[in-house]
Amino acid sequence: MFVTCLVGARRRSNARVNPNDKKVQDDDRFLITEIISSLKKKHSDLFVISYACDNGVGKITKDICGELGIKFGEIVWYFHGDARWEPSETAVAYLKRNATALEMGDIFIILAETPEKDFLKRKGMVEDLVDRLKQKVVVNENEARPYVVLDESGSILEGFKQNIIMEG
Repeated sequence: MFVTCLVGARRRSNARVNPNDKKVQDDDRFLITEIISSLKKKHSDLFVISYACDNGVGKITKDICGELGIKFGEIVWYFHGDARWEPSETAVAYLKRNATALEMGDIFIILAETPEKDFLKRKGMVEDLVDRLKQKVVVNENEARPYVVLDESGSILEGFKQNIIMEG
């Protein structure tokens, strides 16, 4: 089983946040289709994981895997019971979800949101995953996993051994 973790920033391609931005959603759908189709040609045992599959990049990934007949798994949190979790508590849970993705994934494809202003930094759960991947490179490059971070145009922002992922 060859596991690809394909995730994106929560706001990217989010139809609820950007309902009129059909172009970004269409562009991401095209990009994700190309990536998954290319990986399927190289790995007959391809399995894709993602999260936040109710909308945005996660939903697009889930839908494309379904259309292409590729095994897909969603890493999901459900908070049950009448007691309401505080936002800071759910944030911690979502950050720890990245540890599961990191444990499972053989390669990582991350669709980042480009900050509106140059001086702003990317942030959020996806950036935590990028930070964890970078740390693995620092600790032991031989055990680090290939990853690539792509912007809205599909250009590579950063990565480690990204040629393994992006080569045709």
